[in-house]
Amino acid sequence: MQQFPLVPERPLTRTQRWANALVVAAALITLGVGLIMKDQLMSGTQPFQDLAAGILAQYPSGWLLDRSGGYVFQVRDAQSSGFHTMLGVSILPIGGDAKARNVLDALTLERARSLAAYDVLSSAPLTLPDGDLATRLEYVYVASESNPFLQAVPTVVHGVDVVVIKRGQAIVVTFRAEADRFDKEEWRLEQFLASLEF
Repeated sequence: MQQFPLVPERPLTRTQRWANALVVAAALITLGVGLIMKDQLMSGTQPFQDLAAGILAQYPSGWLLDRSGGYVFQVRDAQSSGFHTMLGVSILPIGGDAKARNVLDALTLERARSLAAYDVLSSAPLTLPDGDLATRLEYVYVASESNPFLQAVPTVVHGVDVVVIKRGQAIVVTFRAEADRFDKEEWRLEQFLASLEF
């Protein structure tokens, strides 16, 4: 078998060294710009306004808006897998002497009947970014597909209700996400509450 002589390596020229350095710098700049754009897309928002209800808010860009239910509005992250992370606002008429605790007790009773394995984790007072006093209720439940042909493993959902009493009505902000993604997604609730005006 014939062996070919090895060609000695030539040292890189000055132009080649500069070209290598520029390629590495361009790759790092492109990566940095991509990360900045991803962060802006993830935290981007769209305005929502309902003058009749007196609600102004910013919700995450790209989330699906739904106003057909018994709430002012609800948005869902249709791109998330499994349970779609959601934010919603509803307004409940209440009596003049009702407190946030009364509203949360009513919500807890209703959800205990309609949500599987519903369990309250905690309840605590909360001061919103605009100074309004609210009450925060955290809970979990098990969500499963109602269509038997789409049946999958049930999902544990972690939810939060923030209730504010104002002008003889209860404003209820609801945030829900899969329990294993809740800590990563909770900043969306904080961002939403910071933008909410009512």
